[in-house]
Amino acid sequence: MTNRTRMAAAAAAALSVYVPLRAAAETDFTFYGHLNLSVDFGSQGLAGLVCNNPNLCTPGSGPQGNLRWIPDVSSNLSRFGIRGHHDLLEGVRAVFQLEAEVAVAATPGVKGNGNNDTINPGNNAINGAIASRNSFVGIATPLGALKIGKSDAPYKLSTADFDFLADTPGDYNGIVGNTGGDNRAEFDTRLSHSVWYESPNVYGFRLGAQWSPGQERFADNEGFPIGETVCNGGNSGPCEDGSWGTVYSFAATWENFGFKGVAAYELHKRVNRTGDAGATTPAGVSTVGVADEWAWKFGAKYTLAATGTTVAGLFEDLHRDDVGTFNERQRSGFYFSALQKVTPNDDVMAAWAHANSTPGDPTIGPISNSADMITGGYRHWFDKKTTVYLNYARMMNGDGAHYALGPSGHGVTWDCKDGSGPATAGVAPGIGLIGNGTQCFTGTNIQAFSAGMTYDF
Repeated sequence: MTNRTRMAAAAAAALSVYVPLRAAAETDFTFYGHLNLSVDFGSQGLAGLVCNNPNLCTPGSGPQGNLRWIPDVSSNLSRFGIRGHHDLLEGVRAVFQLEAEVAVAATPGVKGNGNNDTINPGNNAINGAIASRNSFVGIATPLGALKIGKSDAPYKLSTADFDFLADTPGDYNGIVGNTGGDNRAEFDTRLSHSVWYESPNVYGFRLGAQWSPGQERFADNEGFPIGETVCNGGNSGPCEDGSWGTVYSFAATWENFGFKGVAAYELHKRVNRTGDAGATTPAGVSTVGVADEWAWKFGAKYTLAATGTTVAGLFEDLHRDDVGTFNERQRSGFYFSALQKVTPNDDVMAAWAHANSTPGDPTIGPISNSADMITGGYRHWFDKKTTVYLNYARMMNGDGAHYALGPSGHGVTWDCKDGSGPATAGVAPGIGLIGNGTQCFTGTNIQAFSAGMTYDF
């Protein structure tokens, strides 16, 4: 029997088992995926800078390493999954989903500190493992669905479709949901070990609510949650840079007549920030400690079908209970975006995000650390499954700001760090990521171009 004959026989056998299940309309499942590959050129804007913050770099020193534009090939959160249901009663079914990130252009493995391009000891998150993304089992009824597992929080999902340049260097997570300019958006995130409710659509109104227990042995949330291999919040251990306890997330949306309105709130209990370098008390204790952080936002999107125009905007307010002089986690900001269909198969997109200054900074106190991100792009649809796109993004940081391009939504990030290597005597470690430089230079103007292709199945 030839290989082709064996394959045909195996396919026929599989079909003979699968068809009766579908015919009975009791069980069904679907394989699906999203591939997004791009070629990018990015600049961190480090050329010509001089360090003026002794807590982050050697005073008077300049950035080291490759300060020119760097090309890359990125996987951009490509993913693969399987989802399905099993009918239990009339109108009641069991539902499930298993979804994994696929590192198409990179090597699957550990990723550190919420970043996408760095190995960091103490963090064992695998970006290519089965169920590394939204995965769950639950019950769906006419009154809504109750699910258990891990999922993007309602706060995140509520405005995800406002970002027409998602998973590109201009992804709105460069600022939206990002408390301090880190390479992760803490209030636009996926919550592990959680339970959530999704309401049915009632005249366009939907409600989402999610609870994620901290699962912590330590009162200050400095350890890995019980049963987990990473800190809550995605940073590496010890969990002193944003690790939280219990999280509550809520969102309400109303969508009809081309209009969508959103209101969302999320609370992170007892967030540990003791790892933030900065001032200490006379006893040597960090002035930045453990405190609640919460955020709320509201926004709207409107599509005028007659002209092919869609506009969206949101206002976001992030808070932390902490000493104002050293609090860089509290700020407000906004985001506006627009999409114009120039032909049935061609879109032009643009967006602007702004972060207002925070009350202070953990290293030097109050400083101008506002930031603006502008981005624009073009996308051509060959059909509903296949597109190509071009886009450009620019992040303009204030003197004390260190927001990055590409966190959370892009396979590669461009941030404040240089290529100076591991910290040495007399050189503060700064962010301290192995293999990605150690010194952080604030006030940068970061740019990136991207050309890519997507395919959905």
